[in-house]
Amino acid sequence: MKMTRRTVCGLLASASLKVALSQGRKRIALVIRPARIHLETGDVSYRFSKQGGLWAFDSVWARGKKTALPLSRGDSFFLNGGEARDFAVVISSSERKEIRFTGMNGAKVTFGVDIHHLLPRIDISITGIVAPTCTWRTVMAARDQQGAWVTRGEAGTDAESREVFIDGSGRLVFGHSRAGDLDAAYVLQAEVNDNVNRRGKTSQPSDTLFKSGRRETPDGFFGYWQIRIGPEQPKKFGIVFDRDLGGRMHDVCERYYADAVDSQVDLASATNGYDPHLALERMPLRLSCPESLIPGYSWHMEEYFPGYAKASYPYGEDSGIQTAAFLAYEGHATGRDWEKYFGEYVMSQLPLWGEADGKGFFTRRPGGWTRWAYNTDYVTIFPLMEGGNWTDSEHIYRTAVLLGDPELKERALGLMRHDVLVKLNLERMTFPPCWNPLTGKLQDHRDD
Repeated sequence: MKMTRRTVCGLLASASLKVALSQGRKRIALVIRPARIHLETGDVSYRFSKQGGLWAFDSVWARGKKTALPLSRGDSFFLNGGEARDFAVVISSSERKEIRFTGMNGAKVTFGVDIHHLLPRIDISITGIVAPTCTWRTVMAARDQQGAWVTRGEAGTDAESREVFIDGSGRLVFGHSRAGDLDAAYVLQAEVNDNVNRRGKTSQPSDTLFKSGRRETPDGFFGYWQIRIGPEQPKKFGIVFDRDLGGRMHDVCERYYADAVDSQVDLASATNGYDPHLALERMPLRLSCPESLIPGYSWHMEEYFPGYAKASYPYGEDSGIQTAAFLAYEGHATGRDWEKYFGEYVMSQLPLWGEADGKGFFTRRPGGWTRWAYNTDYVTIFPLMEGGNWTDSEHIYRTAVLLGDPELKERALGLMRHDVLVKLNLERMTFPPCWNPLTGKLQDHRDD
């Protein structure tokens, strides 16, 4: 299948219809009783209770089971926020429900659910406080408590008790925290100001921070996770709760990644004229690289920015290949052909294959196709140094299989053969980290 304008528009339209149908099946509700309030979306219920004349967030229930708690009643709306004197229903329609609590040290906190959200998300916004911190914890403590999370450029565990910034180019956090027989899962969608690096790097650090950790009790540890919002950042975020998805962080991603990404892209706003470069802007591709999950790596993609001509992506970075592969994988897994064949377009636009002139990411050598370099810059487009082909060859091979491209498949196999037959020394059990493809010899040991 080749991607024509008519084909893409039809696929986009069918994808939007599928989204609309799924939205229509989701239930939202706001139930108010004298001492208890339930704000519900799908199978998730955000509950508030009244004690001594004051209101506080009480618990989160997912699929009929208590799943998360505040650290304490006095920290329920945000840390050291106290309890609320009263509340008001802001919106109560068939499409959206909002309730606002007031009196927490002069602050107001609004909770909302929306039938149009792809995710069973609770929207939270706060006014009247400069830098609030909102925290949730596991329902019980246990000796074997454990949890993990990933966001763009960072990954961590509860035991590390580490705090990282929310990146403006990838504002999602996926995580879970297990204690006892219940595994609490969460997806955080932060709102942060754009902080685009005009030198072409993707990293957009904010002063809104995410953290998970664990605290010891006589019964063991309970896990907690939090968002600390910077003074100059929007006091808004969304959070999804679920439970018992499988006990690992990747289970959370498998369940919610596609919808979380889709919820940040307005497919309905796409025009009838298909513009692949506009599609690159629409898709949050900065989340697509597997290396974005390596702690501290925080890969940069070298995107195009309006009016900024120097950015070289995707004409020299491995991330171009990884982006194309990711789109093909996800489109195949979810059945979204428009995304699968957009991956084919991205792959076709990369200058992958060149000869000795340095105009392609890979070049032909006596031992077969091999790569020029690990990286590029604006001075030396393809530096004459390279390491292994294994990551790129696997991405290209699997993409070729998904797309049914025998020529691309054979070239990927050629990259693998070059590594095995030319560079790998089984007698000495060595593989050169920095290989000079012109001399066919080891260049240096900087990547040992």
